[in-house]
Amino acid sequence: MANFCSNCGASLGPGAATPEIYAPRTSKAAKGTTAPKPKRKASAYNVRYGKAMKRLSSKYQKKGGGWKKGGYRACVKAAHKAARR
Repeated sequence: MANFCSNCGASLGPGAATPEIYAPRTSKAAKGTTAPKPKRKASAYNVRYGKAMKRLSSKYQKKGGGWKKGGYRACVKAAHKAARR
């Protein structure tokens, strides 16, 4: 049994010609794009938050390195609180 496109009615079965809407897209690199964008600088708050998260994470993780139940959420909340101070 052949499958048909709901939009145009074209056959989607094996051996059927692929309609242009299903044609593979060309990548941006193939089109000749400009140089990649420079990385954005981390804000002072983001740096403080990252350090607080790293410092507090051991309280909310298990011995094996995984997060305790609800631990990640609690750690994020505590790190935001610590970074605001």
